[in-house]
Amino acid sequence: MFRRFSERINLYTHGCSQDFEKGECYRYGRYVKPNRNRAKFFYTKAAKNGHAEAYTKLGEFYGEDENVPQALKCYLYGAMRGSKTAGQYLIEYAGNENLTARYYLGMVFEERQNWEQAEQWYKESIGKNFVVAMHRLGKLYHDDRLAPDQHVVIQKNIATEIDWYQKGIENGCAYALNAFVELAKVETQAALLLGKMYVEGKGCITKNLGKAIDAYKQASKLDSVEAFYQVGICYEQANDIPHHLNQACFYYCEASKRKHPQSLTAMETLVARSENTALIASLAEFYYQHLNELERAAELYKKAADQGYSFASLTIQRLVNTDSEFAYLIARLYEKEDPQKSMRYYAIAMRHKHQEAATYLKELVEAATYLKELGQEENVEAMYAVSEYHHHRGELLDAAKLCMQAAEQGHVLAANYLKDTSFDAENCFVIASLYEEGEEVSQNMPQAFAFYIRAGQLGHTEAAFHLGQLYQVDYPGVQRDIEKAFQYYLQAARASARQQEALVSLERLGNEVSAELQRKFGELYEVLQNHEKAKFWYQTAADVGDVLAQRRLEDYKKPYGPMRR
Repeated sequence: MFRRFSERINLYTHGCSQDFEKGECYRYGRYVKPNRNRAKFFYTKAAKNGHAEAYTKLGEFYGEDENVPQALKCYLYGAMRGSKTAGQYLIEYAGNENLTARYYLGMVFEERQNWEQAEQWYKESIGKNFVVAMHRLGKLYHDDRLAPDQHVVIQKNIATEIDWYQKGIENGCAYALNAFVELAKVETQAALLLGKMYVEGKGCITKNLGKAIDAYKQASKLDSVEAFYQVGICYEQANDIPHHLNQACFYYCEASKRKHPQSLTAMETLVARSENTALIASLAEFYYQHLNELERAAELYKKAADQGYSFASLTIQRLVNTDSEFAYLIARLYEKEDPQKSMRYYAIAMRHKHQEAATYLKELVEAATYLKELGQEENVEAMYAVSEYHHHRGELLDAAKLCMQAAEQGHVLAANYLKDTSFDAENCFVIASLYEEGEEVSQNMPQAFAFYIRAGQLGHTEAAFHLGQLYQVDYPGVQRDIEKAFQYYLQAARASARQQEALVSLERLGNEVSAELQRKFGELYEVLQNHEKAKFWYQTAADVGDVLAQRRLEDYKKPYGPMRR
């Protein structure tokens, strides 16, 4: 210990206070006895503080010990810190075909921004399959590499960068993989290739469809059409991913929207193979919305609906009511297997002015046996469809008769047709008569009343007589009302061919109504020039206090008789 202290005093006395200087003294025996271990100790301390030549000296020690990898590492650190001697050692080893030395030289020249030398040495190491150099070479092409005078030495080249990373990955270089993953976040080509490599499983990449999907999705965010298609393929193959077929169909659709040449065929194949009704409907939606191929869309929607997929059935109902061509095509598809639906859809298409729908509906209607062959409960839609056909031809009464039958069985549209259609007075009267008499449909007095009223409002005089009769007695759904009956008889007596019958009914009911109506009855007789009857009913009204009736009686007492009204 005393000797060690004495040596330290001696070194300080001769101005050797730095660790590197101490290492030199112990190595070469200056002022102290040579001591290899002490020299190495002080070189190491100096190296930790960044002394370039200290690394070189340590490299020499490791070389002497035939620890070449450690020696080269020390030479690398020394050269990176500016030691020319360390660089020369690396060049010497590189000349002896040491791949590590060549790689380290590439790193040194890259640090010094001597791009050509860096590229050369990296390639020299790659020539012997030193894989980590592939990663370094790829990075060289990530940006423009400039000389001190600012001219471009190595031009940025993403394709070359990707190529080197790919080679590194295929040879098991994890650094290349990490760099490639980062590049794939911003470069479409890299993301696509990364996805492919995860699908195939190469080098240091294990086959992983989940990661392949992530890579392809990243490429799709970078607007790659191919990426959408590849995601679809991955989902189709990934049986362990939930809803994979739905996702596959979605991405095939997205690729097809972007005009990918193979995606539509892939989607058709997927749907045909799976026979999944939801996928069939999705494909139908794609044909309808994006390709405007209505015939194919109609076929697929029908197929899904026929297999019990309720969403497809609802979509058909929605589309037939908004798209006459679609309604026509659906009708054609159902023509043989379900004439009811076919007629219904033809009727809807016809209502929306489709040029050919009426012709096909006519052919079905004229195959007269269809109603006989169908059961009573089954023909409601058919009847309503045929009513649409008759309406289209202007045969409103024929349409109404069919709707009466359909409405009786609960068909809402048929009932709405009867309520909303503007029939003329005669048609309203006939419909009312059919309801009243129970012909072709069950007797329905409320409906009879409603249509007699509509006929009367349109000027049909005989309708008033029927209303008088109906209000005169009780019917289910309509309460007896003598006042209303009397009013309608008055209306009928003024202009109806059934005037005499109306007058008889009025005479019969006259004593049961109000004084006002009795006075109006008197006024009717006055118009009919039957003054005796007029005075009788005026007197009857006046007896119960009707002032106007009393005035009319007083007019009769005047020499010139009652004034003409």
